[in-house]
Amino acid sequence: MTNNKAIKRPNRQVTRRLDGLASKLLQYGELDGIEVVFVARNTKRDETYSYLSSRGINWVGRIEKMRSHPKAKNDFPEQVRERLGKLAKSTRGVQNKKSKKPRAVASEPEETTLVSPTCMASFPAFPEFNSTILRRKLKDDTEI
Repeated sequence: MTNNKAIKRPNRQVTRRLDGLASKLLQYGELDGIEVVFVARNTKRDETYSYLSSRGINWVGRIEKMRSHPKAKNDFPEQVRERLGKLAKSTRGVQNKKSKKPRAVASEPEETTLVSPTCMASFPAFPEFNSTILRRKLKDDTEI
């Protein structure tokens, strides 16, 4: 007997991804001059999902003509994975270059620096407080 959860998980994943893709198709189809035709076929369940950005698109007769056009961009999974991999590497490289900051070095050895594991903070040493001035003033005030 098959586990019911094992069957539901891939089905739920297909539904969620299809809903996300449908929202992107809708947004892309609303751009000026863009016609969207999308067909997804689930061979295991013998189901087909199709999306047309407008009801009047006759795409079946034009699909091969559109794909063979010199300006057509026809992708396959390997090409998309490679392009996305290069994009991810290049953006990670930019982030790494931006995040490199020069470290501050204490110029005087007697200056104390408190370091917390969660937050880097530098506190200067407190200035010396001379209380003799206050004592003199206090004496002068009491003599009057």
